[in-house]
Amino acid sequence: MGFADKYFKRYGYAGVQISSDVSNTLGISVVIPCYNEPELPLTIDSIICCDKPNCDVEVIVVVNAPKSASKEALKQNMDSMSYLSNVKTPEWLKIHAVQLPELPYKLSGVGSARKAGMDEAVRRFSVIDNSNAFIVSLDADCTVKSNYFISLFKQFNNSKISGCSIGFAHDNTNGVVTDINTRKAIIQYELYLRYYLQAIRFTGFPNYYHTVGSAFAVRAIDYVKQGGMNRKQAGEDFYFIQKLINAGRYIDLTEVLVHPSSRPSDRVPFGTGPVIAGLIERRDTLKVFALEPFIILKGFFTEIRRSDFSIDDIESTILKDFLYAEKAALKIEEIRRNTSDLTSFINRFYRWFDALLILKFLNFAHINYYQKRAINTVAKELILESGFTNECASSSDELLTIYRNAELNH
Repeated sequence: MGFADKYFKRYGYAGVQISSDVSNTLGISVVIPCYNEPELPLTIDSIICCDKPNCDVEVIVVVNAPKSASKEALKQNMDSMSYLSNVKTPEWLKIHAVQLPELPYKLSGVGSARKAGMDEAVRRFSVIDNSNAFIVSLDADCTVKSNYFISLFKQFNNSKISGCSIGFAHDNTNGVVTDINTRKAIIQYELYLRYYLQAIRFTGFPNYYHTVGSAFAVRAIDYVKQGGMNRKQAGEDFYFIQKLINAGRYIDLTEVLVHPSSRPSDRVPFGTGPVIAGLIERRDTLKVFALEPFIILKGFFTEIRRSDFSIDDIESTILKDFLYAEKAALKIEEIRRNTSDLTSFINRFYRWFDALLILKFLNFAHINYYQKRAINTVAKELILESGFTNECASSSDELLTIYRNAELNH
């Protein structure tokens, strides 16, 4: 019996996809969803150029398509399959192409593809009973640095982490993006991702990390324990990583190892591609959550530590209305009854008031009270309010550099 047998009986998806033998020294599996991806060879080439880690590596490319796929998209998928069948790799690296054609609408999308690939990775690790091996999530329009595998192997081999968010930087600073509107859009979008992370950490919330589908890794046994990847059409990475974070032992690997693409796209309902496409089309400035709701949360997360805390004492009408709507008083009282000290109370409180509930509050505050504001404006305000850096900036480029450096020094 393999370590994942029970998992597949309950959560398995798509069945066995790869029939070849599994190397006894297989320790890393990279999973890449691929639908209509002309840039796939760039991704694979960057992987092939990586330095060898102290284990064998497999790359599982899940070439998928919905029933409604265009002829052009299907032709590109065929080109990808042809490319993958002929690509030459070093002995320690194997590339497998898995096909999921004609997916029904509700099951089409990156979630199903990522789950099929990750499940297959676990299945192959289970054959050699290597539950400590790990799965790396990547996208078919990214490139990776030459130390990609070595850095990941070192992190997972030297600690008992369940998973990690991997350092990333969009390719806007590498001379790849020449179109000025695309460059402006991706700088704003990446700045937003980093602003959001710093703003949540500013509140005192202890468990927030980047949730980028092309830049995270998970240990095989922990993938199994969390019931595997979901099949959402988009946002699957966010929901899965939240489960890993809440279970503990999840970390940041801040070293920049992945360069996601800056291209516009309409293949998923939200995420990088649609945001970039919208900004380019409208020649617009990215509007994001205002800073005020984060400041309100910071006060709340401080007050919740008081043994005599009551929602009725909250001064913020916005927060009070939200907490009443969420029946928070009953939940907080339940948590207090079932914990014996402040540490256990706080741990359990944040398992309830998690990143999903924070996002719900931010949307509530935006819809009812605070309009979204230009990313440059709020990014500067957060620097002044939190003091996480003494650097000053005026342009989006300068702000992004400051925010990137703040994460590297975290």
